[in-house]
Amino acid sequence: MIVPMKKVSLVVLNNERKDALTQLKKVGVVHLEQIDGSSEQLSLYKEASNNAVAANAILSDIKVAKKKSFSSAVKTLSNDEVVAKCKHVIDISDKKKKLLEEIASDAAEIERFANWGQVDIDDFAYLKEKGISFKMYEIPEDKYGLIDEKVTTICVNRIKKIVRFLLIDASEDRPEGLPPEAFEVPMPVLSTKDLAKRVEDNEAEISKIEEELKMLFQMAYVPVSQVMQRLNGKDFIGVAVPLLDSIRKETSDPRRIKEAAQMFVYCFNDTE
Repeated sequence: MIVPMKKVSLVVLNNERKDALTQLKKVGVVHLEQIDGSSEQLSLYKEASNNAVAANAILSDIKVAKKKSFSSAVKTLSNDEVVAKCKHVIDISDKKKKLLEEIASDAAEIERFANWGQVDIDDFAYLKEKGISFKMYEIPEDKYGLIDEKVTTICVNRIKKIVRFLLIDASEDRPEGLPPEAFEVPMPVLSTKDLAKRVEDNEAEISKIEEELKMLFQMAYVPVSQVMQRLNGKDFIGVAVPLLDSIRKETSDPRRIKEAAQMFVYCFNDTE
């Protein structure tokens, strides 16, 4: 006789969840079913959870001075503030990555024109308006003499067996009198001076972001890490009570005291 299955709900401690599932599988009398919910609020919770994990990974890479005291940076945050902080950590971390990519690109562009000196694209544009067109070229030194006499050039320099020259009255088409070894140097996106300034500004912005991430690290990590270090291998009551007493002396806010106690319990359980 086949008996219809009944749905049951089991409540277990979180730290016993895996063992409980293992034992249920061994008994073989239940069929475990995963229920996936969907709602706008649940999506927001999942996004907040993912952001928290990402922010945790970002902040865990922050390096701070071990001997520095961070007690003044400790601040109690509401749930909404924590969600906003996590999102902010991700945003400024992404901004830092983009700034680093832009710095690398600009640095490569500056290096490309290192042997040309300062290159100002506005000067080229101004001369073109006056009917004088220039294009930049590079060619092996032993091939420079092969340029046809009808092609007007100005030699800029000779460095490491490479000749850099300007092609005067350059049209859109490549002159027939240029040897195939002559390479046209594309113009930079910005003048080299502006590129160097942008690199400097981006580096300054990255420094600000790193300082802000350090501050967020202090706010998010230091209280927990300090408590976990104190609890390592020690009795919970013997450690937590003195810490709570010190917090009571600093504040009369019962919410902060309650949150501190919850944090101590979490840290104690996490070290076990």
